[in-house]
Amino acid sequence: MARQYTKPLAETRKVDRWKCPWCRAVHDEPEWQKQVDTVFHEEYIGCPDCGKTVLVSVSPMFIAVPVEDE
Repeated sequence: MARQYTKPLAETRKVDRWKCPWCRAVHDEPEWQKQVDTVFHEEYIGCPDCGKTVLVSVSPMFIAVPVEDE
C-alpha cells in the first residue's frame, strides 16, 4: 500500500532545481527541461533517490507533485 502523503507541497525556490515531495531531496534541472521551448511543460519522472514517481511542472518554478503508485 502506498504511503499517504500528508505534508503540504513546497515549491523549489530556484528555477534550476526541484525538490522531491516524497523524500525531500533536491535535484538539479531535468535533462528534458533544456530542450523544452514552451513556457509551461509537465513530465512524469522518477526521483533518483527514492524512486517514487513525481509530476514535475516547469513554469517560472519547478513544482513536483506526488502521484499514486500503481
